[in-house]
Amino acid sequence: MLKLVCTRLGAQPNRTGSFNTHETEIDDTRVTFYRVPGYMNESGKSLNPFYKIWKSRTKKEIEDTVIILHDELDVDVGKIKVRSPGRSHRGHNGLRSIQASSPIGKDYVSFQIGIGRNYSGDRQTPGVVANYVLSKFTPKERLTIESETLDKVVDAIKTYV
Repeated sequence: MLKLVCTRLGAQPNRTGSFNTHETEIDDTRVTFYRVPGYMNESGKSLNPFYKIWKSRTKKEIEDTVIILHDELDVDVGKIKVRSPGRSHRGHNGLRSIQASSPIGKDYVSFQIGIGRNYSGDRQTPGVVANYVLSKFTPKERLTIESETLDKVVDAIKTYV
C-alpha cells in the first residue's frame, strides 16, 4: 500500500540519514514516507533509529503528525478506518511493538487498511491467522485495494497534512 501511496502522491526517493524514504509536498507541507524493514512484530525496534533522526531534522515549531498504515483484520477489504492518537493497539502486534518500544508510543494516527477475516479454520489454531495475514490478495481483493482503498488512503493523508 505504501508504495502505491508514494506513487500516487508523486513522492520521490530520498534518504533520511541512512534510511531510505520517499518525500513529497502536500499543501506546502513536507511529507516523509518510511517503510519499517523487518518483521512486523518488531516494528517499534526498527522504527526507533529512523524516528530519532527524522525528529531531529524536523522544525521544532512545526507540529508533526505520525501516520501509521497497517493491515486490519476487523475492517473489510476496500475500507479504511482512521483512529486518533492515544488509542490501544487492539491486539495488533506491530502497533503493540511501536507503543512499547519506540518514542512514538501512542502518539500517532492509525490508518487501518482492511484485509477482512476471510480465512478458513479456527483462529485459535496456531498459524491460521498469521498465514492469512501473510498471504497474497486474491485478484479481486487486489483490484479493490488498488482502485478503492488507495483513493481513500490518499484522501485521508491529505486531510491530516
